[in-house]
Amino acid sequence: MTPDSTKSLIGKYCRPASLLLGGLLLTAGWGVDIGGPGRGPAQHLLGAVGVSLVVVTALDRGGRLSPRILLILVSSYCALIGGELAIRIARRPPPAAWKQYHRLYRADPVVGYTLTPDWRGRFNDGYARGNIAVNSLGHRDDEPAPTSKRRILLLGDSFTFGALLDQSETIDKQVERLSADLDAYNLGVGGYGLPAVVETLRRCDLPAQEAFYLFFNNDLQNDNLLPDNGKFVVDGHLVPKTRTDGTPYTAAEARQKIAHAIEEQESRYAVVDLQLFLLSHIRRLILAAGERYYGSHDLQIRMSTLGGDRRYSEENVGLAISHTQELRRLASARGMRFYVVVVPTLGEVQAREYSWPTVQYLKGIESQNTHVVHLLQSLAEKDYFPHDGHFTPGGARVAAEAIQRASKAGIIPESSPGGHSPAP
Repeated sequence: MTPDSTKSLIGKYCRPASLLLGGLLLTAGWGVDIGGPGRGPAQHLLGAVGVSLVVVTALDRGGRLSPRILLILVSSYCALIGGELAIRIARRPPPAAWKQYHRLYRADPVVGYTLTPDWRGRFNDGYARGNIAVNSLGHRDDEPAPTSKRRILLLGDSFTFGALLDQSETIDKQVERLSADLDAYNLGVGGYGLPAVVETLRRCDLPAQEAFYLFFNNDLQNDNLLPDNGKFVVDGHLVPKTRTDGTPYTAAEARQKIAHAIEEQESRYAVVDLQLFLLSHIRRLILAAGERYYGSHDLQIRMSTLGGDRRYSEENVGLAISHTQELRRLASARGMRFYVVVVPTLGEVQAREYSWPTVQYLKGIESQNTHVVHLLQSLAEKDYFPHDGHFTPGGARVAAEAIQRASKAGIIPESSPGGHSPAP
């Protein structure tokens, strides 16, 4: 076979192969979701490469560029598969979340769910790890006992509970390390909204001198203002009660959703599977990097438009203020001084200002002389887990220090940002 005939043969097959490959890349990038983490920058790049390949190949009637382009793309793809395989071997995922938190929650007819008494477990999401221990009363704390110390109750959601914090790193434990005469008792439950927090205080009969409610921005969302938090427990798993359109799940549908989530989590443990050739880990890394980049650059836009979100309506703010005053009345009736600790979101810390819903909430409770503890100016980005948005141990310490100072002095430790004056 002569060199000319060899070149002709290569050109004959490489040109159609390049067109076919370009079409596949175009389809994978912009036509369908090829699985894994979902459509993101990597898939958009594939689409752009596919279009470029089709155009260049169509114009390359002599067939001189097609073999070179095909060789570059095939070599690059093989290198990416090697990188994907290396990532899978080096970054084996932690135990699946459904196993780590299975049966942490039990059903409750009023608030939807509570912590399961005497539950013990460990968590590890690949970034943070630690122990969780629930006492016989269903609270993440030691067994309560008569004490000569001044007891304070900490109320709220996952920040109070101590999501991604070891049992020794939660806010209540850090308050106790800061002040030997304080017994801080943790009543927090992840996902709780204000109605559930009110019911938690109503059910708690422990004597205490002070109650601190840790407010977080999502306490103003629709589901967090429902008595049952919009969730229910199925086979030891906590799941949403309704779809995004508001229609309820049946128990059978919830079980199907749970089974699908378990299957998806378990699939991450395979080193070699179909997702290897779809580069799911590399795409997930690119997607996460893009979210971090754009998340830091459009922060002011998101902060300014948050007030238009239907989940944070003025009606929701009014309901939250009403529930907060009910908390205050319950605490006062039992002789407890009541505080609201404002836990800012990571975005609010980055912007150094509260979002519109939080500002409106603060105006409402401060107008009724509720004592407010602000953390905004004391926290930094490093005090939050960047992948999750909850406090690191350092963030929990900042909150603990503010609570300890407020409890010890009976005054608000930090002036209110944004022109609001703390209650006297």
